[in-house]
Amino acid sequence: MAKPWIFQLCFAACLLASPVLLADEKTGTTPPVGETADRLNKLERRVADLETQVKELLELKRLPARLDQMDRSLTESFARVQDELKALRVPQRIARDIPDATLSSNSQLQLVNTWDSPVLVVVDGTDYLLQPNQTRTITRRPGRFNYEVRHVDGRIIQALKTSELRSGDRPHMIEVFPR
Repeated sequence: MAKPWIFQLCFAACLLASPVLLADEKTGTTPPVGETADRLNKLERRVADLETQVKELLELKRLPARLDQMDRSLTESFARVQDELKALRVPQRIARDIPDATLSSNSQLQLVNTWDSPVLVVVDGTDYLLQPNQTRTITRRPGRFNYEVRHVDGRIIQALKTSELRSGDRPHMIEVFPR
């Protein structure tokens, strides 16, 4: 067991050393307790600021890897969009049956213009120009078709209409006449 006087001696040595630790370096005097508390608070704030700066620096250190990943992702997205644009630039092709005159299942569509001015007859998206008093016969496969009649300048004479062409029948006639 330690002797009480040794304990007291150690305590006195600690008390005597504490003013030296707190002493101002320039003057060698011990500052008041309030100033010491202020210094301690300032040091704690500085340590907290340094910790924040270290965290920010670590975050900045990870930033290039994230930017590289974002760059790769954006490059891939840009390539996909370019491919989609290329696909959209390809002109659309409308599939149509090409009439075969050798097949007996074909029928005829007869376009007649009895009007005094030229007209356009649009059959399933194909324009046929008819001069006044002109007749034109088109060979087509039987089935439904859409047609409309227009002035040459594009004004509609007869709106879009659907009709059916049957095989073996007499020619289906579309006649344009003044009303």
